[in-house]
Amino acid sequence: MSSQENDLNDYLKVQHDKEGILMKLSSKNVWQKRYYQIRGPYLMYWASQSSTKKGISKGNLVGTPNVSIDLRLINSVDILKGNVLVLTSKSKQMFSLKSINKNDEKVAKDDITSWYDIINDQIIEEKRSSITDTPELTKQKQSRPTVLVTNMSIDDDDDDVIDGTKTSSTGKNGAEELGQVEEEVEEVEEKVDESQINEQMAAATKVQAITRQKMSQKKVENIRKEKEQEKQEKATL
Repeated sequence: MSSQENDLNDYLKVQHDKEGILMKLSSKNVWQKRYYQIRGPYLMYWASQSSTKKGISKGNLVGTPNVSIDLRLINSVDILKGNVLVLTSKSKQMFSLKSINKNDEKVAKDDITSWYDIINDQIIEEKRSSITDTPELTKQKQSRPTVLVTNMSIDDDDDDVIDGTKTSSTGKNGAEELGQVEEEVEEVEEKVDESQINEQMAAATKVQAITRQKMSQKKVENIRKEKEQEKQEKATL
């Protein structure tokens, strides 16, 4: 377990500062419902609130979250039009969240504002404390990923963990695993495309063969009719 994972685990032992269901925008521009908590300097989420009760380690109050965003590495937070909360990391990665309240704009605004206040306080505190950071500590902070992927299932469609690190039994980096998956998908797509092309060519060839056969049959039939007509004309003479 890395130092950042140990750091995250420590905050799973204490009470959360805020919780609730939010909609997050994936890189495919799809709004996905997730259960969020703010614990210390981490904004973390699970697929649902019931998921927090799964796989709880000894001494922890909740199970490992799917994804955690280290708010100490967030540079700014803003509320944009439509009550969309946007977090921008120091590496320019952006995370968009909004309330699940679609019908009541005031409730949605109050909901997002309450999340904004806590996250903004975290950002201000980090900027204040970083003034006294040593060069070594600054370098150490910069080397940490903004997003920590710790409990992502293969069927989860969360694809916005661009600079995240996934914890697995093999210890592979999440970006490497994502790259492998993308290569496999591309390979499958190429095979599918090639298969479809072959099927289309085979179908076209079959159509051409049938057409030629029909034309040949028609030609033979016309020749037969012409011969019969010639016989009839000779018989009448």
